[in-house]
Amino acid sequence: MERGQSSVEKYEKFTWKIENFSRFNIREEVYSEPFVLGGYPWMISLFPRGDGIDDHLPIYLEAVQMQTNYANMSNGWSRDVKFKLVVFNQLDSYMNITLTDGSNDKFNSSATSLGYKSCITLDELYDPNNGFIVNDSCIVGAEVFVCESTPDEPVIQAANLCSTSPTGYIKVEVPMPNPEVEGSKEDSTKDADAELVSAALGRVLYFLKTRKVKDMNEQACKELQVLWDELKKFQFDLTWLEPHVQSALGMKSFVEKSLHVEKLKEDMVVLKEKLSSAEILRRRRKVSSREATIAINIADQDDEWGLKSFMTLTELCDPKKGFIVKDGCIVGVEVFVCKATLEKPVNQTENDAELVFAALGKVLYFLKTRKVKDMNEQACKDECGESYASRKTKGECGSSKAGNREALR
Repeated sequence: MERGQSSVEKYEKFTWKIENFSRFNIREEVYSEPFVLGGYPWMISLFPRGDGIDDHLPIYLEAVQMQTNYANMSNGWSRDVKFKLVVFNQLDSYMNITLTDGSNDKFNSSATSLGYKSCITLDELYDPNNGFIVNDSCIVGAEVFVCESTPDEPVIQAANLCSTSPTGYIKVEVPMPNPEVEGSKEDSTKDADAELVSAALGRVLYFLKTRKVKDMNEQACKELQVLWDELKKFQFDLTWLEPHVQSALGMKSFVEKSLHVEKLKEDMVVLKEKLSSAEILRRRRKVSSREATIAINIADQDDEWGLKSFMTLTELCDPKKGFIVKDGCIVGVEVFVCKATLEKPVNQTENDAELVFAALGKVLYFLKTRKVKDMNEQACKDECGESYASRKTKGECGSSKAGNREALR
């Protein structure tokens, strides 16, 4: 009997959860229980620790042969199908590994097992951060679309199935639902839909549970939107969940604003550091000075002390150093007299008073002797200049004294 080819490719799916996945040995092949997809029985086989040839996970789809009174499956049977094998990522569904070549594959008595020898490296599979094995459990699956088969018959009742294995044939009985007792095919479809709804809901809830506010960037929002749209297609009442999803989707703008504020804060810190550095440099240039402290005991024969090599002329004349600005150099002296013998300190107050009275006398004499007609520009300059020079000579300039200069180092 031939089965007509469908114009719509509708894949049927099967999922197999393998627990205690690490218990298997190298080159040990494991099989799922037989399952029916597209009306025909199948099994999944794989090598959890590799086949000993390379370091990859081999995975295959096995066609289970039916032993019935109507057909001898060892002679001339075939199934023309398209299939996919999946290794599920339990942390991120977008990281699932789906293997398919998109073309038709033919199963027959000579080729009962088809699949992929190098699905994923064992290191990548067993890495706990990758999410393919969680709690020592691995989930794989198969999706099958049967194009045509001959003379194979679909499973319509309980049947004995067999498949080859390293130890020979495996025979199991797969009970098929009785429409009168266990429900119609429509009930099976509803069960399948319920399973899909549960899977879609689980992905949304897992996303909301594991993602933090800081993770809700544009890519994360797109992922959540895709999961939410997929769940809404089933038209179930999701009013209880929608506020949480919309709140998570709205976190994108909140995160962007928060990141913008943090960026502004960082810019302010950098700006303050730059301003502080500029201010320090400005102050250094403004008040840059060179100091030397000397502890001396001045006697009659040593009336001048100082430093012969106070600083280099190169450093002094460098305009960047700030010691000479606008061709002007400022020097100073600070003195603390610890003790003096046989010398009377100068009464600075009396000396200043004498200078003040002398200057006042000159001004009064000028005003007394000069007439208005004599007050030209030159007369004003001469008198002011003379008075200033006289004050400088008497009050601020001291006599130079020859002597030995001793450089302190």
